[in-house]
Amino acid sequence: LHDAQALFGKLQHASFVVAQGRKRLGSLRAFVASMSSSGAWSRHRASKQVFKDLQWWATALSRPGLRRSFANDDNFDAMYVACDASTSFGVGVFIDGAELSLPVHPGWATQGRDIAWLEAVAVEVALEAAAAKGISDCRLRINTDNTSVFFSERSGFSRNGAIMEVLARIRDLEAQYNVEVVPVLVPSAHNLADEPSRGHRHASPQLCRPKLHPALRKYFG
Repeated sequence: LHDAQALFGKLQHASFVVAQGRKRLGSLRAFVASMSSSGAWSRHRASKQVFKDLQWWATALSRPGLRRSFANDDNFDAMYVACDASTSFGVGVFIDGAELSLPVHPGWATQGRDIAWLEAVAVEVALEAAAAKGISDCRLRINTDNTSVFFSERSGFSRNGAIMEVLARIRDLEAQYNVEVVPVLVPSAHNLADEPSRGHRHASPQLCRPKLHPALRKYFG
């Protein structure tokens, strides 16, 4: 426990320089929390995701000339991206005036999959859709009206295991396209993806359906 806590603390400090690493601390944080009720010197086995994230950290920290400039911290890509979800229909995405409505199959809400999971999936789908439009090498704002997803995406951590799986896939997409997702919390009334998430289509252009991760394909029509 002490070793894991010490490592977590050191990586928290390192995340001031390696900003993308903040979201790579969620699995280790969950591992530390899982040991809190055990003896301080008990042995524990970390999950595959913990090892994967620690390998990412090892690679990031071994880069020669590692440093960070804070001069451009407020620079974002101009693409407007919003996402939302509803239990009555599925997932909606809005990107620069174009919409996507993605229905979810009945029976999806099992094994930790709830509305917060569906809202997290909406972020994943929105990032996939933005990548399909060519976005890369930037910081990208994604608007959401779900408080739980906003904080989970910012921290890379959720107590819900199903949501942690979604967050891990988002981390992989960020690495693949060299994009840092920055969630923005907006009121539901201002979320342009709200109506698409309810299956309400407008005269707006339609986004092409992005390629979904194999873990998601069985849930969406």
